[in-house]
Amino acid sequence: MLRRWAALLVSAVVVATVSGVGVGTAVDRPAKSQPYDKFLKTAIADIQEAGIEVDIWKIEGVDERSDCEMLAQQTRSGSGRAGVVCVLLGRGADDDKVDHWLRQAAPVGCRQ
Repeated sequence: MLRRWAALLVSAVVVATVSGVGVGTAVDRPAKSQPYDKFLKTAIADIQEAGIEVDIWKIEGVDERSDCEMLAQQTRSGSGRAGVVCVLLGRGADDDKVDHWLRQAAPVGCRQ
């Protein structure tokens, strides 16, 4: 039971860190020249390499289906990680943008 709560807590910390809310945390905001999706993949891999196995990833929307596929594949990398779930966040975007992100993510198994 404690392991489940720890995974949920890590997920919440990761969201704050990756979105730039956390200050002095393990992952900083992406460089302006680095695309968000590539930064996020690297951040996820770094967290996994540190031995943290997140069961539910909260991922802010990306524009291309291929980027969602790449991120979903990264979150599910490793032995026994096939059941990992991605939840799409809206980044405060308008309805049309969020609908676009959902259309990109839905076919690859990310969930709203």
